[in-house]
Amino acid sequence: MTPNSEKTSFRTFWFGKLPYLVLLLLILLVGVTVLAVSRKAEDLEKERSTALASEDPGVNVVVLNLSPSKIRDRINLPGMTAPWVRLRVSAEVAGKVSQKLAEEGQNIRKGEALYLLDDRDYQNSFNAAKATFETEKATHARLVELYGEQLATRSLLDSAVAALESARSVMETARLQLDRCRVRAGMDGIINRMLVEPGQFVAVGDPVAEILQLNPIKVTVGIPESDIHAVRQVDTFEVRLDALGGKIFTGKKHHFSRSAESTARLYDLEILIDNPEGEILSDMFARVDIVKRFSPFALTLPLYAVISAGGSHSVFVEKDGHVEKREVRLGIQEGWVVEITSGLEAGERVVVVGQRDLAHGQKITLIKEIHDIKEL
Repeated sequence: MTPNSEKTSFRTFWFGKLPYLVLLLLILLVGVTVLAVSRKAEDLEKERSTALASEDPGVNVVVLNLSPSKIRDRINLPGMTAPWVRLRVSAEVAGKVSQKLAEEGQNIRKGEALYLLDDRDYQNSFNAAKATFETEKATHARLVELYGEQLATRSLLDSAVAALESARSVMETARLQLDRCRVRAGMDGIINRMLVEPGQFVAVGDPVAEILQLNPIKVTVGIPESDIHAVRQVDTFEVRLDALGGKIFTGKKHHFSRSAESTARLYDLEILIDNPEGEILSDMFARVDIVKRFSPFALTLPLYAVISAGGSHSVFVEKDGHVEKREVRLGIQEGWVVEITSGLEAGERVVVVGQRDLAHGQKITLIKEIHDIKEL
């Protein structure tokens, strides 16, 4: 092979490889460029993270400055008002109602008349009994005089005494029957219902009126078996009546049933409430607050400020612009407020808004500090 042919073969070889070399060079350039861009992006991200870290104001939170307050463990149960006494007045003699002497809603005193029955038959019976009595009385007086003069025997005098007493009894019975024609109230109170009208015939024992004693008044509430022990320790109760605009009355324990009502298995508690103005009426629905336990100096938090997981409870406490996660124990719960029995001290500041976005040691921004849960 001549030198010229060798040069030609060399050139031919490299010219054939040239496209591959160019492609390899391009791949290397692209790789170098991508690597440079990636490093530059990492540097920019680090710079941005550093800048954000230096400017991060932390999570916005509201904290509660803890101080002792009152909390109660209580139950709220439904009840019903009832008259202190509900008296059904009944007729004691039979007869036709001749006159109605009172009206429903009227205040009445014991002994005042409600109705007048037709008393003519009873008046006649009394007049006859009285005449018989007067006759026996005169006979007895004559026999006493004759016996003193020894003109009458002792047996005649004894018979006269017996006849006189018998006549007296008949007369007094007739007098009583005549008096019962005037149907009277058996106690002080308010007439709730007048049950008969003039012209109506009533028999012995027929109800003719209903009288209510509303001062004091009582509230009856059913107590579940699980709360019996706690209720036995309580003597004073708060009773709210929605019918009176939610007004709250203070009542005292009057009677606690020793047996449960058969269907609901509840023990009746009767609460006495003074009602001098008569504003509480019978058969109003009531809500009774029963305080089972009371803590006057408790540390309390809103229930939602406590984070519960796996049977444990924790809160976040603010310290020097950061938060510390603290495990706590819970006590009495009243509505949306819960007692903290351990894990916190008075004066510490607990996060009550924003706690769900926090982690232990995280930086925070305090936007508000409150000193009373009611401010929430």
